Amino acid sequence: MAKFSLLRLTGFTKTSNLIMFILTVGTFAYFSAYQLTYLRVGDSELSGGLNGTVGGVKGGWGLGGEKKIRWASPKSAGEVYWFSKVKMLDMGMQIHLWSVVPAGILLPLQFLPIMRRKYMYAHKLAGRLLFILLMIGNMTALMMVKRSFGGTIDTHAFTSALAFATTVSTYKAWSSIRNLHIDQHRAWVLRTWAYACSILSLRIAMYPIVITYRIFQTTGYKYVHSCAEIIYMYTYKQLSSSSISAMYERYPSCVNLTAEAAKSTFVVVNAQMTENPEEKSGIINLVFGASGVIGFLVNAALVEWYLSSTREEDERLRKYSSMRRKAMGWEKEEVKKNA
Repeated sequence: MAKFSLLRLTGFTKTSNLIMFILTVGTFAYFSAYQLTYLRVGDSELSGGLNGTVGGVKGGWGLGGEKKIRWASPKSAGEVYWFSKVKMLDMGMQIHLWSVVPAGILLPLQFLPIMRRKYMYAHKLAGRLLFILLMIGNMTALMMVKRSFGGTIDTHAFTSALAFATTVSTYKAWSSIRNLHIDQHRAWVLRTWAYACSILSLRIAMYPIVITYRIFQTTGYKYVHSCAEIIYMYTYKQLSSSSISAMYERYPSCVNLTAEAAKSTFVVVNAQMTENPEEKSGIINLVFGASGVIGFLVNAALVEWYLSSTREEDERLRKYSSMRRKAMGWEKEEVKKNA
């Protein structure tokens, strides 16, 4: 009875489709909603700033007046330094999260069959809003990529490829619905959000990649940080004086440097999952791009498998689209052109 009520409430006709919806769209919505725990009010917990400063300006970018609503610091320790020093990066991160997090939370409504059947106008408005938020997310992601997760070449390549793929598929989804090709619209919308959701898949892929590195690469990987980044990681996290002293012992080149000298002095760190923030940051930066590629390819393969396994729905929508286009007189025009 409960199963029947849930199917009726959501509009799904098959239990398998409901389970797929929960495991994919539902999981991504939960992931997006969880990001709300990083929201902070006021100047006391800003992203990457010490004593409430961002880029030398108290407060930084955020919504609201004096008590601004902002997102907490980036999760990669290496990013904290740059996002606190460069105001454009901080603003880009805030706008990025204010666009992609609400989009992820609203996404399940767009894929519920009951919304398309009973609330078509709301479905159209939500679709336009989601596409706009996604495009804002793409632009701000490209704005931040220079320093996000180390700003490595593979991170640049993955971020640019993901932005390109979601932008093209968004355009295809929009143009197909404008021409009343509803079957094509469905396919391209599914592809768009499957590509976008690779942001979650890459985080899942990170764990086996890190474990594989530890098993097969016994000598370990290395990463390069500036002294300014490392020192900031320890002061930002307010670690104990003994931890800071141990850090200086590991990197004697960073002792007694001026602020400018610290920026141009680089040291090699072990890239591994330890309590030392510079080492953890190193391994995360190294695997982010590769994890992104794996997450994207997995999601792209899964969405194509889903589309091929639901050809009956595709054929139904194709017939319905043809009927609508004939009613609008569009099918006849195409026949004349082809003739």
